[in-house]
Amino acid sequence: RVDAWLDDERTWGADVTAAEERLTRALQAVDTVAEGDAAADDPGRPDTDALADRLRELQDDAAAAHRWWESLTPAEQEALGALHPDLVGSTDGVPAVARDEANRSSLAEDVADLEAIGEDERTEEQQRLLERAQAAQDALELGAGQYDSAAGGELQRLLLLYQPDAADGDGFAALAFGDPDTADHTSVSVPGITNDGSNIGSNGEEALDLWRAAAADGSSVSTIAWIGYDAPTTDELADIGSV
Repeated sequence: RVDAWLDDERTWGADVTAAEERLTRALQAVDTVAEGDAAADDPGRPDTDALADRLRELQDDAAAAHRWWESLTPAEQEALGALHPDLVGSTDGVPAVARDEANRSSLAEDVADLEAIGEDERTEEQQRLLERAQAAQDALELGAGQYDSAAGGELQRLLLLYQPDAADGDGFAALAFGDPDTADHTSVSVPGITNDGSNIGSNGEEALDLWRAAAADGSSVSTIAWIGYDAPTTDELADIGSV
């Protein structure tokens, strides 16, 4: 396990160096007005608005969305995820790793923006959004350092859904332990009454416990805690009465 970890560390270091070099080259290529204008007018530049429109058309067909996503170039995928993270992060059919990257981007931006507003200045709605964003942020720390023998590395924790303003502010969130796109066995835990996006941590703990039990024999496993619907909550008495 140590040897595998050291190999992963070396690979990661090389990836970081290569990414930094690509970033430096990209910035140097547009560090003058003329270069910026030329890049903006480049016919090969991804048309992210058109790509986003097409992905919205495919949101109800996960298989078609997946095929379409896989047909895109890496540049198109990266541009779409960077400029439309909410769309990419919530579309079934987009690979889990890409959804996670997009949702983490949205999450980081939300936390930074909302924490920048003074506590006494936040509206009730902003405070609810911050609480749900912080719940998702904390939940992503679950399982940190956990070794996944089937994957040969640290357990992946993937934020598959992040919509803190969904369901009139109750919020949606989904967290996977292990990549469901590659796992041999997948479970989805769906909580019931009184749960909303603020409960992703406790639901995540249960999904992580299930992962540990199921993967103890080395099986390839992904367990998902999923809060993606408007469950009845204690402040919705009419809904409680109908359960």
